[in-house]
Amino acid sequence: MTMSMKKSDATAEWLAEHDVLAGAEVQSFRQFRHLPSDFRDRVARRWGLAVPTSSTESVNTENVIWVDAFDGAEPPILTYAGPMPRQFRQRRLHSHNVRLHDIRMGKMFVGYRRSTLFLDSQHYFEGVSAPGSTWITPAFASAPADLSFDGTVAVLFADGASLFSHWMFDLLPKLEVLRRAGWTPDKVDCYVVNSNGARFCAETLARLGIPLKKTIHGAGRSISAERLLIPSRVRRGFWTPSWVREFVATTFLGDGGRSIGDRSTRVYVSRAKAKRRRIINEDEVRYILEKRKFEVFVAEDMAVAEFAEIVRGASAMVAPHGAGVTNVAFARPGVRVLEMFGAHIAPEGWLMTNSVGGQHYILAGKDKHGRYPWHEGVYEGYSWDQRNEEDYLVDAGDLEGALDIMGVQ
Repeated sequence: MTMSMKKSDATAEWLAEHDVLAGAEVQSFRQFRHLPSDFRDRVARRWGLAVPTSSTESVNTENVIWVDAFDGAEPPILTYAGPMPRQFRQRRLHSHNVRLHDIRMGKMFVGYRRSTLFLDSQHYFEGVSAPGSTWITPAFASAPADLSFDGTVAVLFADGASLFSHWMFDLLPKLEVLRRAGWTPDKVDCYVVNSNGARFCAETLARLGIPLKKTIHGAGRSISAERLLIPSRVRRGFWTPSWVREFVATTFLGDGGRSIGDRSTRVYVSRAKAKRRRIINEDEVRYILEKRKFEVFVAEDMAVAEFAEIVRGASAMVAPHGAGVTNVAFARPGVRVLEMFGAHIAPEGWLMTNSVGGQHYILAGKDKHGRYPWHEGVYEGYSWDQRNEEDYLVDAGDLEGALDIMGVQ
């Protein structure tokens, strides 16, 4: 199967001609896809804001996977004397369809968080939209496409796709949506993704039979194609349907997740090489865990499939909050997981632990002054991003107590 692609560098000039970019902004957009902070207001003044359309003859939508309603997990077990983070509230996820949108002669903007399918300069398709679609549509629908294809293009995107967990559980499962709809790799000319720079991107795509050369990084660009295939999102927030976890586990475990061999490994997933949310007293934490026969692993130094096999053999797992803990998707029923956190915590690891039939425990860390996240004055004056990225301490006594509660002697 052959396909041709044309690249255009005319979008920035088009925006300048229509008085929504000026001077150095043109070069900044051309090189880095950066837009000025008031770009939305400029677009609104020039063209007005676009509106969504939920159904249109130009988009053929197929229901591919039905997800039954399911209840959230029981809250994790607290191993400290403090409040339960509000992120661990139970909720019910309603039933829904995962869909595939099929568009002939389509055009869309592929964003990191702002993907939009254009219908015309004032209308966008509600099934493929983001909060910014109201201004993205009038700004880019009529502009020259950055990438133009004459074949069949599958567009795979997810918010935060450069991060391991979002790539694995939000973006990759869209390939399974395509497969179930009959669109195997031999029938797709290329795949446009909104991230492909990390090492795990090439490895995981190859595992699914897609060479990296058949993928194109499209974040921040508009694309047009003879045929666009756009799977809908597969998760709602961090609430992961069983088919998503099973697809990922089956893909990366050598036995498809069926092995019932030894389960003697105790795994500590270190975050020492991360750029944010590291444990300040990492050496002390390692010492305590190694005394209890935990083995230390740095997931980013290993192939995904290799680490999946290690987690599959784990009876217990300890990890700071972050992408590492989501590897529990490869674990067996009964696994015990301790997740440590500082100012930031999300429910993904807890929900994933529950989905494999494990037991989740959480342990709060402290800021550099020895205060827990809920204490008055902690991170006062910090922005949300600054608070989210702060490193933290794990009290040695708290960790020892948490391991005792887990029954890991």
